[in-house]
Amino acid sequence: MQILILLTFLFSGSFDLDVVEPLRIDDEIQSLSLNNVLPQIDPDSNLYELYETRGAKKFEEGNYKEAIQDFKKALEIEPESSYSAQFLGIAYYRLKEYKNSIVVFDKMIDRDSTDYISFTNRAEIYRDMGELKKASADIKQALSMEKEDGYIYATIAMIHAEQGQIELFYKNIEKAIDVIIEYPLNEKIKEKRTLQLFKNDKRFQKILKKSFR
Repeated sequence: MQILILLTFLFSGSFDLDVVEPLRIDDEIQSLSLNNVLPQIDPDSNLYELYETRGAKKFEEGNYKEAIQDFKKALEIEPESSYSAQFLGIAYYRLKEYKNSIVVFDKMIDRDSTDYISFTNRAEIYRDMGELKKASADIKQALSMEKEDGYIYATIAMIHAEQGQIELFYKNIEKAIDVIIEYPLNEKIKEKRTLQLFKNDKRFQKILKKSFR
């Protein structure tokens, strides 16, 4: 996956971490649509709702730069909206503006030190930046809070793969498949750079097939 100068003006205030279900960076946001997650844009809606809804639609369309502008405007009006903040952080990540994304997740973690999903997200960003020690520290913190999340084990596996710790990679990717409930591992296991490491490994190919069960 998974560098710009830190922006100090992302938000004008704090945000509430308990408003919505947290998002994950690598999730395929299949449920995101104006029909079943967000209300249709109503001319009578308040300005915050208009910015948030429009930003989510732009995000879904892959127009991350414009989505960022809408989420930032939404946060100027409602700085405690974790919904807009989460999408803002992920939009920065999708544009590979990693340090800006970290600012967002730093704020979330500062607000709630038990937010294991934000620790996982930040670990992904650090991994993309090549800062594997920081990535490892964050994902271990996430694991200390949640041991039944296949996404966490998959992220640990990817970090071990890049560190050349092959047996630990296999141990954790198998664990991820064992505990997974809803999140499909296909995209994470099939990341291009991971395939480059294991593309000729029969053991890895068997895991790929298992992940499609």
